[in-house]
Amino acid sequence: ELEDKLPQEGEETSKGKAGNLWEVCISLQALLSDSDAQAVDLFEQHASMFETAFVEKYEIIRSAIDNFDFGTALTALQNAMQAHAAAAE
Repeated sequence: ELEDKLPQEGEETSKGKAGNLWEVCISLQALLSDSDAQAVDLFEQHASMFETAFVEKYEIIRSAIDNFDFGTALTALQNAMQAHAAAAE
């Protein structure tokens, strides 16, 4: 059956996790660029994913978002995404 072929909860493929990470990052970038306070909620919903993926930049991003410093958060997020992509190559 199809259900048997789908990843079970908590059993995502690494590609699935990376895809989800980039989708959320793109959404977060857009919110930060617009200085939209919904960026705070989106970041909080996915905080553990960001912390795992962006270990070195996580605290900078979190702190900037907590202080509504969306420009700093956006720059740190973009830097973290670039570093993560380079490490994956």
